[in-house]
Amino acid sequence: MIDQAMIMAAGMGSRLKPFTDILPKPLLPLFNRPLIGWVLEQAASSGVTKVVINHHYRSKDILTAVPAMLPRSMQAVMSDESGELLGSAGGIARALNHFSGAPFFLMNSDVIVEADLSALAMHHQRLRRSLGVRLTLGLRRRSPPGADYRRINVDEGSSTISGFAGLEREVPFYAGVAVLEGDAVQGISGDRPSEFVPEILEPAIRDGKAGFFWLDDAAIWEDVGSPELWWHAHARVIQSWETLPSYWRDRLNAELLNHHGVVLPKGSPVTGIHTRAPAFWDGSGTAPDRLGPGEFIYGERPPSPSSSSPRKRIVFRGTEKSFD
Repeated sequence: MIDQAMIMAAGMGSRLKPFTDILPKPLLPLFNRPLIGWVLEQAASSGVTKVVINHHYRSKDILTAVPAMLPRSMQAVMSDESGELLGSAGGIARALNHFSGAPFFLMNSDVIVEADLSALAMHHQRLRRSLGVRLTLGLRRRSPPGADYRRINVDEGSSTISGFAGLEREVPFYAGVAVLEGDAVQGISGDRPSEFVPEILEPAIRDGKAGFFWLDDAAIWEDVGSPELWWHAHARVIQSWETLPSYWRDRLNAELLNHHGVVLPKGSPVTGIHTRAPAFWDGSGTAPDRLGPGEFIYGERPPSPSSSSPRKRIVFRGTEKSFD
């Protein structure tokens, strides 16, 4: 069993502006639960008792918020990058001395991925014994349509990664969850910026020490990297509400009950009006007289769009983006 994890939370969240002018990306809510809270609950459900979280942008916000959302069984260590953002490899190297020497999960604070972490860990341990792999990446067989992802090439027989190509569509891709051994980071400085692909992944592939594990393509996977993708994550979770893993669904139901929020799947009546797409209100302020199709409202709701058919939009503390 792997009982430790690193959660990457130091990014600037530039593509999520103007929302990240208010909060750092890991603390933006998904149904009243900060994104990083989703990751913490998933890790705890798989037996993780210690997490290391790096931080850079709006560090004080993250340092204040994380202790309040930690599962009871979990301890958090904060890895300080406030002086300089160290990148996806340098950040891991800076945090490495907080781990016990055993393997650890690597997770992103802005990726909601429904993955069997225990199965990933067992698969990695088999590959470690047989091939001496330094890391095992969780892959999905087909990237979401309409966007380009780096294609990962694999050897199915050995469960190893043979290389990767350029940006393509609907190809095998890294889904944002992995297992790393300490020797994957050997020789990388924790005092200067460096990136995961050239410093960690490429050397492991060249040495035949990079494994992979297929994740379920039908399960939830949402990369919350832009306002549009944040909107899409809300819609996907609503569509999957009844089949969410209990570690997410139970927490979300409790959050909604505490805040008097409302989640509306397609076709639900709202004061006599049927929504044509998912909608959500977080329970803040005065209840809206209606929710338009695809509206996700946090805090005070601004005036409705002027068009006769309300547009899809996400509102956070009076800041909003609309999507036609």
